[in-house]
Amino acid sequence: MSSSLATSRETLADAISFGEMVHSRKSAAIVKEAFGALQREGGASPFWLLYGALGLEFPEAACVALWLYLDASGRPAVTPEELLAHCRRLGGRAPEPVLGRLFLQSGGGVSLHPDVSDFLYGREPRLPHGTEFVFPPGGEMFAPDIDREITALLKSHMAEENAPSLLIMLRGAKGSGRKTLMGRVCQKLNALLLKTDLRAPLDSLLLLAELYGAVFCVENPHAETIPALLDKTGFAFLAAGEHDPIPGFAGCAVFTRDMPPMDAGECRDILQAALKDVPMEPDTVSDFLPRGLRRGQAAGLAAGLKAESMAGNKINRVMFLRLLAHFPPEEAAGTETLRVFAAMDDLIVPDELKQRLDELCGFIKNRNTVQSKWGFGDKVPWGRGISALFYGAPGTGKTFAAAVLANEAGLPLIRADISQLVSKYIGETQKNIGRIFDSAAKQNCILFFDEADALFARRTDAADAQDKHANAETAYLLQRMESHGGVCILATNLLQNFDDAFRRRIGYMLHFPMPDLSQREKIWRGVFPGKAPVENLDFPLLSMLELSGAAIKNAAVHGAYLAAAKGRKIKMGDILAGAKNEYAKQGKALGTQLAQMITAIEG
Repeated sequence: MSSSLATSRETLADAISFGEMVHSRKSAAIVKEAFGALQREGGASPFWLLYGALGLEFPEAACVALWLYLDASGRPAVTPEELLAHCRRLGGRAPEPVLGRLFLQSGGGVSLHPDVSDFLYGREPRLPHGTEFVFPPGGEMFAPDIDREITALLKSHMAEENAPSLLIMLRGAKGSGRKTLMGRVCQKLNALLLKTDLRAPLDSLLLLAELYGAVFCVENPHAETIPALLDKTGFAFLAAGEHDPIPGFAGCAVFTRDMPPMDAGECRDILQAALKDVPMEPDTVSDFLPRGLRRGQAAGLAAGLKAESMAGNKINRVMFLRLLAHFPPEEAAGTETLRVFAAMDDLIVPDELKQRLDELCGFIKNRNTVQSKWGFGDKVPWGRGISALFYGAPGTGKTFAAAVLANEAGLPLIRADISQLVSKYIGETQKNIGRIFDSAAKQNCILFFDEADALFARRTDAADAQDKHANAETAYLLQRMESHGGVCILATNLLQNFDDAFRRRIGYMLHFPMPDLSQREKIWRGVFPGKAPVENLDFPLLSMLELSGAAIKNAAVHGAYLAAAKGRKIKMGDILAGAKNEYAKQGKALGTQLAQMITAIEG
């Protein structure tokens, strides 16, 4: 509520005094003269605000004053008959409908409607379920063109007599800023925004809107009472989904706009404005700018970071990543969001490979600069996205590297579930592929295909109908890869199964080799959490085991379970048992010298 409105509710003395005159049955002329004096002297009193907000006539206002007087003095409640008699004596012509809106019958008497009572006594309104007032946050106005259009349209509509009903429909995803934009437009018109799903009785909602000078924002595009609402109010807002069709109501004009996506600059401005007094590592926001967020999510992220700072926690990249996990993108069917809290320093690969990954990360971060600001997007009609193929033996860190790249670039990592993409029905596979690429383009994410050789397989000569349709699916996938303007990463253990046309369309091919001796030792030393109770682990010896990073992780977890089951710390024997299990899974034999060393340790 506005401060001026709250201040004006400090006293009801004038209205109660006026009600005393009505109760004493003084002549209508005297009461009317007192009412005129109240208008002149108490124009900002709550009673006078109520009179103006609801457009009451003099007799109706007098009845409200009478009830306030009786309530304040502890007198018995007035009966409906008495109230109507007073209204008629003061000149009311048809009081029943109006008084029915202001009063409720209870126990043989009448009580003031709770919404009216809350308004007069300055209490917070008791809003029905699914209804609330929207108070937009401060900050720079986004979508200024839409803001100006709507503001001008509403001013013109309100100035025109006999204008048709107007519904202003803003389409967008949850958190895209629809209601914030509506609320800021209402502020320019000195009005509040009342959000509702129209499940509550319409008369009750209309009374609330009149009392508080509110404009309706309907959140349920399919509500049957929208036409009735527009008949009463003349115009309203509609917060619709991205793909909701424009509704057609007889005699109603519908003005529709789609909410623009939030770009990186706007996201940076939201975060920096909210965190200007929050201590954090230098350039945290500018170097690690989360992309793919919606406006509501960016505001929520800023609020979370501010709270963490108040709790004394350091604001850095790790904190950004942990809070970002609470704002996942909308996942299309057949996809999932991968969340790994790791940075480039956590990735143990050869220096040359890490350098190429750093380079690729820089390309991802600056693709908008090259494509948009520098104009390469206009020169290159297709193939404007960034694609990379990670290939190598199982467990060498391909998926982990994709997650690290996503974290470094501030993009969500969306993994396609290939089992849900491929369908036995003709044409369904292409539809599934198209849906995932469309969703990835909207989310501004990294699209990740793990075990990609199953989908990006080599085309063959069409010996039968099955081969023909499989080749058509591969060809469609080639087209979508080339037309996709985002980032796409493929991972495979079987490079030889890839179609040659895919290799041409892939910008970067990175080989992930098995870790060498020094890298394995680093992996062994880093695989155990700080809270894990370890005892006398020989990391140089463990590094002699020719295992991939994933196999090392499996062996460490295996050993931890063995130690926990025995109720003791993790020892070399537990880890070596896990390592032998990994060798057995891969069908490999331990070297003679290494086997003897392990036997000696276990003995």
